[in-house]
Amino acid sequence: SFDNRTSYTHLRYLAHAFQVTGDQRFRDGAIRGLEFVLSAESPSGGWPHSFPRTGAYYRHITFMDDVTIGVLSVLREAAQGTEPFAFLSPSLRDRCSQAVASGTSLLLQLQVDIDGRRTIWAGQYDEKTLAPCAARTFEPPALAGAESVNVIQYLMEIPSPTPQIIAAVESAVAWYKEHPVRGVRIEKINAPAERFTEHTSQFELIQVDDPNAPLLWARFYDLKTEKPLLCDRDGRIVDRLEKLSRERRTGYRWFGDFAQDLLDRDYQTWKSGVAR
Repeated sequence: SFDNRTSYTHLRYLAHAFQVTGDQRFRDGAIRGLEFVLSAESPSGGWPHSFPRTGAYYRHITFMDDVTIGVLSVLREAAQGTEPFAFLSPSLRDRCSQAVASGTSLLLQLQVDIDGRRTIWAGQYDEKTLAPCAARTFEPPALAGAESVNVIQYLMEIPSPTPQIIAAVESAVAWYKEHPVRGVRIEKINAPAERFTEHTSQFELIQVDDPNAPLLWARFYDLKTEKPLLCDRDGRIVDRLEKLSRERRTGYRWFGDFAQDLLDRDYQTWKSGVAR
């Protein structure tokens, strides 16, 4: 699996371990990891939640939990052949470079267009049709307000960006500027502990209307209205946090300051560099 930043982070660790110790086991493990990552790339250029597992949402090209962007970032390091990946053969580095090129091209293709205007990226896409699709029952087809920030960060790290990359960044940043959640504060309060299948909740979350609250962004946005979207485990879509069951209300991060650093700092730095 690549979910929750798995596998590609391990092979980076193994490469570092070889750099420090010179132990060939770590070198061989890192190479096997890279081979696995390369074999999992879809024909279109993205990476699935899990491989070679099929069924459910496992084969979808996935952006949730930084799957595709995390893999691409490590492959980009490997393709450059700098430490800790200096031990890679030229042929393996070239294969990594080709995978990065196809994956980056796919990023530009998957940026969601709504009414002729490019927005951000969906959480996952059908590997064949490339249409946004659902994962778990509470993860409907939707714009991904958290993970799309990392897509933008990845694109901004590309040296000498093409006009297409610049346009993708500019349009996505413009979207974030236009779609913060204003006047809402998420407050955490103590509550009797309640055990659920995947977590124990020892607090409650409430959505408070507060005109002075700092800007937030939603985890998901509707693909048509572009409004924040919250979804319970039974698939029921609601418009406020308190309408979710406690299990989903406290077991998922529905709002956050996801784009704040991007807008306040990172985009400004990138913009000044591109303008030079």
